[in-house]
Amino acid sequence: MSRGVEKQAIYRSDEDRRVFLALLTTTAREHGISLFAYCLMGNHFHILLAIADTPLAISMQKFLTCYSLYFNRVHERSGHVFESRYKAEPCEDLAYLIQLTAYIHRNPVRAGLVAKCADWPWSSHAEFLNPESRILDFSRLEYICDITPEELRTRYLERIENADSDIRPELSVLLKLAASTAGVHADELTPAHRSRAHTNAKRLFIDWASEEGYSDILIASALNCSRAAVSMFRSRNAATS
Repeated sequence: MSRGVEKQAIYRSDEDRRVFLALLTTTAREHGISLFAYCLMGNHFHILLAIADTPLAISMQKFLTCYSLYFNRVHERSGHVFESRYKAEPCEDLAYLIQLTAYIHRNPVRAGLVAKCADWPWSSHAEFLNPESRILDFSRLEYICDITPEELRTRYLERIENADSDIRPELSVLLKLAASTAGVHADELTPAHRSRAHTNAKRLFIDWASEEGYSDILIASALNCSRAAVSMFRSRNAATS
């Protein structure tokens, strides 16, 4: 994922989004990337992918540079479009893959932009369910996860269909996403790590978990800290927001 500099919008029109997706699919083809999911929001995006021989850093640098050049030219601006280097978190098991896909596609629902995943035109929800998708590539899925595309779609729908507004990501998913956003590892979010990045990750996790309705007891357990520490994080965050 990556976010606009100073949280500014990285898309100002539907044409910007179309160009973004065109550059993404072109980059994927050129570098052997398999796209599994994506979601374009206002000031950030999420992409779930599998790389081939080309290092991810090379592919992403080319992709984001090309889009930044386009964005600055069309909107007559200069400078950075994205706030920093993209954040990347490994997805190493099938359960997390399914949860993460649902989380990515539910971003617009969480933001209150639409009622259901299917209502947002700038995510891969529809492509994910389409066996003939020309954007997503599941040809390597069985090798990576030992599951067929059909089985993956079925399990994904179990989390999405008829419960779009009710499902919530598991705490382990939120923990990994918060850590990735702050640029640290999820297993480092313990009381022993107190750097600014680790603190920011913990605050993000607490905010997101609270928004999803998790209790302070469960949040504290996930962070291996006390319930009082969670309350302290929340009060400090409110004081500085």
